[in-house]
Amino acid sequence: MPSLAPTASLERADPGARAAPPASTPRRGAAPAGRAFGALDGLRAWAVVMVFHVHFFEGWWRGGYGLDPRGPWRAVVATIHSGHVGVDLFFVLSGFIIHYTLQRMVLRGDAVRGGLGLARFLGRRYRRLLPAHLVVALPLLVGYLGSPGASPGAALANVALVQSLLVGVPVLNFVTWSLSYELLWYAMAWGWVTAATRSRVARSWLVVAAAIGVTLAAQAAGIGGPRPRLGPIELPLPARFAGFFFGFALGKLRAEHPGAWRRAAALFAVAGPVATTTCEYVFRSSSRL
Repeated sequence: MPSLAPTASLERADPGARAAPPASTPRRGAAPAGRAFGALDGLRAWAVVMVFHVHFFEGWWRGGYGLDPRGPWRAVVATIHSGHVGVDLFFVLSGFIIHYTLQRMVLRGDAVRGGLGLARFLGRRYRRLLPAHLVVALPLLVGYLGSPGASPGAALANVALVQSLLVGVPVLNFVTWSLSYELLWYAMAWGWVTAATRSRVARSWLVVAAAIGVTLAAQAAGIGGPRPRLGPIELPLPARFAGFFFGFALGKLRAEHPGAWRRAAALFAVAGPVATTTCEYVFRSSSRL
């Protein structure tokens, strides 16, 4: 597995340079590509717990679990009952991993040879998402297609996980809205990284900071209400992409400044609880996203 050293930028590779060793040939003791960040599984598990708790224990939460509202255990349960924070954590992890995935493709020369096509990249992501999605979606699709007024186009949109991005399309499994946002993020990240192989401006930290700043400013300004529309496409509210951009920035920091990344990782480990509490406060005091 290639090491993302500081020189491993997103600049276009020199076609005349000698080809690097195949990325598929790992060093002795190196983790497989798919397990490059196995340590993140703990964060994923915590995000799953928070999201699962909201969807399956809402009734218990409203009943207070029989706990003293002012007691410490109530605060613990409130932290677990933070599905919105869990979703944002998933988005941060996605931004980080997608930066790493796309950069590995660039380092292998795929971008130079044209292999970094959007269809190819999205196809790889779909192969990871669809098996589990279809296990749940197929019974819902059968029931939907057997109902009066069912639309095959709407069923296909739900299979393709774009239903939450289209106006007037029924959502058969409401919890898949985040996967629709993930797919939109994949397309955005692909465009961003492809542009970064050709433009010094596109790969600058200023662009990353601007993306994060715009999404956070939109949230701070309380921009809510109807989601913006482009014809039949209903776009997410800008604040939902702050997590993706922040994770992308962490991936860029790790790739270009390993020393700073190690210091930042230690800082985040300490500041994590504070950040989670802040996210909780912002969510509760702002409009619905």
